[in-house]
This record gives sequence, structure tokens and C-alpha cells, in this order.
Amino acid sequence: MAALRAGEADIVPASLATRKQVETGGGRLIFGPEGVYMRVILSGCWEADYTKYPCKDKRVRQALDLAINKNIIRDQLYGGSDVFSTKGWEFVTPRRPGL
Repeated sequence: MAALRAGEADIVPASLATRKQVETGGGRLIFGPEGVYMRVILSGCWEADYTKYPCKDKRVRQALDLAINKNIIRDQLYGGSDVFSTKGWEFVTPRRPGL
């Protein structure tokens, strides 16, 4: 950021913490397409005898995953859609070919 402000650089790595400084100075942040994998750890589902838990049913686990609004989490906590996409899962993100 110091090199950018001093006019010694045109492109610098920057974080969301410095976004306001960059934009106030007339610059902009450019993000590459990235995805995120948000995972809910369902307590008890990994137990050897987890038949007593509702999460033993795959449909319940899928419903719990779908119930989380990942876009709201991204937009309100992590800087919005410029920062990352909620498409994909674990190792498969928009940066990977074919998604």
C-alpha cells in the first residue's frame, strides 16, 4: 500500500482491510474467480452408532446444507460477490475448469 500511495507501483497485492484506502485514492481491487466451501459439522453424525440422530438420513443433511443462505453470509461478512462465489463445493470452485 505504501508503494501504491507513493506512486512507486501501479499494482499491489491488497486485502479487504485496505480496500477503502485503495478506493479512496482512486484505485480499485480486482478479484479472481474463487469459490468457498462452507461446511456445517453435524454433531453426532460421525459416531459409530448415530442411528438415533436425524442426520443419519442423507436427505436431512442435504436439507440442512440448503437451509444455509451462503450468499447472505458472503455478502454481509466477507465483502460480497466480488470476493468469492458460492458456486461449487470443497475442491471444485469456479476457478476449476468445467464449473
